Amino acid sequence: MEFNLAIFSGLMLIVFIFTGISCSSSLTLQELQSIKLSQVLQDGKTSHNGVISDGLDNARYAAITSDNSTVLIVSADDNALAQYEIDDNFQLSFKQKIENNSLIDGLIGASDVVISKDNQYAYVISFYDSALVVFKRNPNGLFSFLQVVRDDIAINNLFKNDAAVKKSDILKLRGAYDITLSNDEKHLYIASSASNAITIFTILPSGHVEYYHSVISDNNKFAVLDNTVRVSLSPNNKELTSISFAGNAINIFKRNMLGQLKWHQTITNTQQEYEQLKGPLAVTYSPNGNFLYIGLYESNAIMVLQKDQTGYFKLLQVIKPSNSELETASNFNLAGTSSIAITNDGKTVLTGAEKAHRINLFSRSASGRLAFKSQITNAEVSNGQIKNALQGISSLNISADQHHLLVTSGEGDSLMVFTIEQ
Repeated sequence: MEFNLAIFSGLMLIVFIFTGISCSSSLTLQELQSIKLSQVLQDGKTSHNGVISDGLDNARYAAITSDNSTVLIVSADDNALAQYEIDDNFQLSFKQKIENNSLIDGLIGASDVVISKDNQYAYVISFYDSALVVFKRNPNGLFSFLQVVRDDIAINNLFKNDAAVKKSDILKLRGAYDITLSNDEKHLYIASSASNAITIFTILPSGHVEYYHSVISDNNKFAVLDNTVRVSLSPNNKELTSISFAGNAINIFKRNMLGQLKWHQTITNTQQEYEQLKGPLAVTYSPNGNFLYIGLYESNAIMVLQKDQTGYFKLLQVIKPSNSELETASNFNLAGTSSIAITNDGKTVLTGAEKAHRINLFSRSASGRLAFKSQITNAEVSNGQIKNALQGISSLNISADQHHLLVTSGEGDSLMVFTIEQ
């Protein structure tokens, strides 16, 4: 079973099957001068210390503890949370795989994970189980199951839109796809693609969670929430942006001290200048919160929005290769852009092209505009044992110290580690 973006009766079914696009010319890793490949781990392959890597079958996201000691990866096809330990040279080794069993539930189609700042709790969401699962770190450093929260809906019925399912959809976790944690660590925000909702949970002092409330069309008539797939908090946490894949929309909400959201602005591709806004699947704020960077899966493009003096976002730039199938050293490929990361200094933006199987690097000016710099392709991260490591790239994550980039691939069943040279 693999995830694939497909619209069926208005519902984004993620079955994760990706169409390959051939790689041609690009700048080499040596020419990037800012990022250097450090390690490639692939499911079932032996790593540097002789340990076989596991829990990477359709890897969706890799989260790093703030002390750079542990990486947690969610695997949609292993239905698991995998734990890797980091040595003094930032080399990763498999430690354990936690998967569904008689005692642990809620990990089928595991799709995303966040870690608390004290590195003691991990919060995992699952697409097919449509659950929120909490793990706690033990004194021995290993994470173990603590809690699962989900509605009492049979998995075969989760993606039906009949009245009975909607009535039972209390927690609004159907098709949970993306999760983010507030800076004060009091709330979790979840994008639920089948519930068409943003669901908020409160984090208790014990690390357990309890349902707070949901943002749905019924209580936010101006927002477009069809197939909500991403949520991103502004650096000051006073704003949250969500994106609607099927609705081709960007929603901006204001967030108050209680963690509640109030609708502020919606941008859709029905507005003339936003016709490229098709299939948004990635969103992130600039470090100062004044710019939004949107990855457009269907348009094979990146959209940049800038906040004006009135507090509303306006279009600043659209980056789209003139012909994504005819590549040269100066022509790049953004096919299926579904992940974006930005360095803390705001000078570099990285994007993952899921259908083109590559990472694109952009320099970012003080004005917020992007300029293409270089790209990393499948061929550059492959060797005799490792093949197609970037196939179906699924996430990018920069470590808190800004020295390392972690990249996962769903079709390549891989985790790649890059060193960011300052």
